[in-house]
Amino acid sequence: MNSSELTWRAGVAYFRSGSRLQKTLFVSGTVLFLSMIFHLVVLAASGGPLSGPVSFRKPATFSETGWLLCWSVGWLLPLLNFRAWERVVVATGALVFGLGESIVAVIQAWRGVPFHYNTTSAFNTGTFALSGLEALVFFVSLVVLLFASLRPQRLAPSLLLSIRTGAVIVIFGTLAGWLMIFNWSGVWQGSLGMLEPGFDTDAANYSVGVTGGNLVVLHALGVHGLSLVPLAAWLLTFSALSERARTRLTAGVAESLFALLFLLAVQALRARPLFALDVPTAVLLGASALALVVFYSRVGRAALRGPSPNAAPYTR
Repeated sequence: MNSSELTWRAGVAYFRSGSRLQKTLFVSGTVLFLSMIFHLVVLAASGGPLSGPVSFRKPATFSETGWLLCWSVGWLLPLLNFRAWERVVVATGALVFGLGESIVAVIQAWRGVPFHYNTTSAFNTGTFALSGLEALVFFVSLVVLLFASLRPQRLAPSLLLSIRTGAVIVIFGTLAGWLMIFNWSGVWQGSLGMLEPGFDTDAANYSVGVTGGNLVVLHALGVHGLSLVPLAAWLLTFSALSERARTRLTAGVAESLFALLFLLAVQALRARPLFALDVPTAVLLGASALALVVFYSRVGRAALRGPSPNAAPYTR
């Protein structure tokens, strides 16, 4: 039996041994992965735009975020010592956000109308309001996850650190998304758009040539926190490194992401576009991105070298 067959059998066995909530998350994530692939094919075949208020990129990117989130939460669900209601809340939040946001993005893309900031009809207003409600449910589930992870846990420190920091990063990304909603735009120009005199909900996000701080990149990077940091910690469970070394590398990934988010937030809240970086910010952003690449390369190299025969990666 070759390694691919062994990996497949191990994956099937892992899936079958999971709880109903875990299986629901993994199946939902797989459906969203297929949705991402399908809409990328449609986007390429149709020659549609990559940007703008109406694009098949949106259902593809929302599906990408959703499948990674559902799989990540499905993976961590049995690792933490949750109370029964906490487990349900955390899983429900991931499903509501991952599936719900993607479904709305798919519906609006195929209708050929904008998804975000669209109040041109009762249906469009309802779908956008629904996406805001889904984000609220997700935010509550993240807070529950974070507080549950802060209790004493029988989990390897590197994995526990990845879940805690990943949750904080996603909370940050979700708050950036809420700021976009209240700003009624992914472009920050120094004050909340909804409070501006003469605010027009139909045109606020689509003005040609509008420049300012980029909240979209900040939000997009943030909501991947539960995938980016735990992925590094999970890969390190296949390495021969000591738990102390694993924890250091996991912390390096998390710190690099925190630095990137902080610098992107500073640039955005100063209402400056990403293409108008000053020299100190550009240097610091470049250094943070390079640090993230270096830490991930070290993680990948350690994982490829193989595990220690005495490793017990998921427990203290």
